[in-house]
Amino acid sequence: MNVSIKHGSTEEMLELWNGRYESFEESYIKNIESGIQEVWLIKDEETHIFIGEIHIIWDCNDKSQANGLDTAYILSFEVNPAFQGKKLGSALIRRALQRIRDKGYAKATIGADDADGEKLCAMYKSWGFTKEVKRDSFEYMEDGQTIICTYSPLLNDTL
Repeated sequence: MNVSIKHGSTEEMLELWNGRYESFEESYIKNIESGIQEVWLIKDEETHIFIGEIHIIWDCNDKSQANGLDTAYILSFEVNPAFQGKKLGSALIRRALQRIRDKGYAKATIGADDADGEKLCAMYKSWGFTKEVKRDSFEYMEDGQTIICTYSPLLNDTL
């Protein structure tokens, strides 16, 4: 399998989404264009199709998630189910954490919803996200599920 991970554009993000997540399009595009959000994409170089994404928020209203100084927030982390189990998610999270380190940030937060919370938290813990920051319900979650944010204190190189 020949894949690449790249800093993506809004056009590439929308190509991956293919009409999904319309309710997020406007805010994600605005945030990306203003520089407070980045999208990183996995591309299958054989088919030229985007198969995964991760977003980094540098600053947001909830300073426990991203404060614009030393803590960034990772969200919308997904790999197409047909490509899961091939360590692509690990490669993508490593690249996002490297980008966060390169930008001088010391911490990162990431969220998990209750539906997959146990499974995701175990996976996140293996990547160094070890402390629960908060539990909260967010209006934008269509199903009203709770988000669990965890953080990696020094963004260590355990991956």
